[in-house]
Amino acid sequence: MTKENSLRLLVIADSHYDPQASVTAERPCWLGAELVRRAINDARLRGGFDVIVLLGDLVDDGEALWAGEAVEQIRLEISAAAPDVPLLVAWGNHDISADRLYGTFATRPGGHEIGGYRFFIFTDTYAGWEICTRSEEDMQAFREFAAGPGGPVVAIQHSPVEPKIDKYSIVNREMVMSGYEQAGAIASLSGHYHASASQKVTGGVNYCVAPVLCSP
Repeated sequence: MTKENSLRLLVIADSHYDPQASVTAERPCWLGAELVRRAINDARLRGGFDVIVLLGDLVDDGEALWAGEAVEQIRLEISAAAPDVPLLVAWGNHDISADRLYGTFATRPGGHEIGGYRFFIFTDTYAGWEICTRSEEDMQAFREFAAGPGGPVVAIQHSPVEPKIDKYSIVNREMVMSGYEQAGAIASLSGHYHASASQKVTGGVNYCVAPVLCSP
């Protein structure tokens, strides 16, 4: 990749913001919105970025009464810290409903084109808190998007695809990986697994699992 066609991504995963969390809790969820702002400011000091990618679980409990306001607070922090930077948002299993989340950020799942690259955001299905499945309909939409004209394709989702991580990975990951390889995707970005995982290239796709933001 040359300097002329590079695109710098600031990837933020799992802020788990809870404005009512105890300050004595093991995980500092009460700092979620502030940590998002700090991540943006820190990345700017380290050389800047062209796109911000949120990989889901913005809040810790999407069913709580305060959850909608908490998501709005994160949006305001991002808007103040990086008002002119394109934003890509994936829905996570701890978040408010996907429709509310995308509505808050005035964005959508599916295909996006930014800076000569194409991004496809998946909204996967969860059974309970962990068991994640990718629909064939979404994969078909991805294949059609990737087959169209444009630059390199990057897949974005909350749960990991590769490597396989116990209960955290997408259940039908083999189907997903095959689809990414056949479509010629260059990268897959995921969160959800708080410990993160080393980058792994499989079938020509660079799989990245980002670490949790809300952690010491």
